[in-house]
Amino acid sequence: MDYNRIKAELDRKRMSIRDLCYKIDITEQGLHQMIRNKSMKVEVLERISQVLGCPMSYWFTTDSSNSTGTNINGADKQVTPNIIHQKIDSLTKDLNDMLKDILAKQ
Repeated sequence: MDYNRIKAELDRKRMSIRDLCYKIDITEQGLHQMIRNKSMKVEVLERISQVLGCPMSYWFTTDSSNSTGTNINGADKQVTPNIIHQKIDSLTKDLNDMLKDILAKQ
C-alpha cells in the first residue's frame, strides 16, 4: 500500500489530516501510528476511500504517469493501473453481490 497517496490526496482535496481523522472517527495520533507502522485496518482504509472519493484499489496500484505497464509471462498484453483498478472494482462488486445473496437466504 502506498501511504504517500493519502497525503497526496489530502493535498489535492485541500483537506487537513485533522479534518480527515474527524470524518473517519479516529485520532490523528492513531492515523500517524498506522502510517508509521505501515499497518491499517481495511475498515479504516474504506472510510478514507469514501471521504477522499477514491476506490480501494487506488491505494495499491502504481501511478499511471510513472508506469510503463508490466508484461504478463512475456505476452504482448500490458497490465496498467487502469486495468487493475477496473478488475479490483469488478471483483469487489461481484463479492458484494454474492454476500447480499447469501444474507438474503438466511
